[in-house]
Amino acid sequence: MSDNTPQEPQVLQTPQTPPVNEDQETQALIETQAAQKQAEQRNLTAAESLRQVRLQSCRNLLKVTLQGSKLPQPSADRVQLRFEKQLDAGAPFEPVELDNAIIEEQNLLSALTAAGGNPGTRTGHQHGQ
Repeated sequence: MSDNTPQEPQVLQTPQTPPVNEDQETQALIETQAAQKQAEQRNLTAAESLRQVRLQSCRNLLKVTLQGSKLPQPSADRVQLRFEKQLDAGAPFEPVELDNAIIEEQNLLSALTAAGGNPGTRTGHQHGQ
């Protein structure tokens, strides 16, 4: 059976925090700063790990893509050298950059072939002159 008498609102009491002295505040601040530093270090370590994984992925992509490119070895070596320098400097590349470099190299070879020259020789000059 329910009682229809109005109930008094309940008052929530919050516990009183004891007064904090300056030494405790200083210690808490130092601990907070140390925790923040640890978190930043973990983030830096994670970011560096991701960068290393990305660089290795780029190296693998470079190798596989050049093997499948059907470029003559000297041309493949030129492209490989270009991208390895970039990777050695710690800068990963996007796959489209590699694709574009291979296309440029193929276009150069086509232009040299269409000009009737043997890639690597200069037309119009005889040896020894």
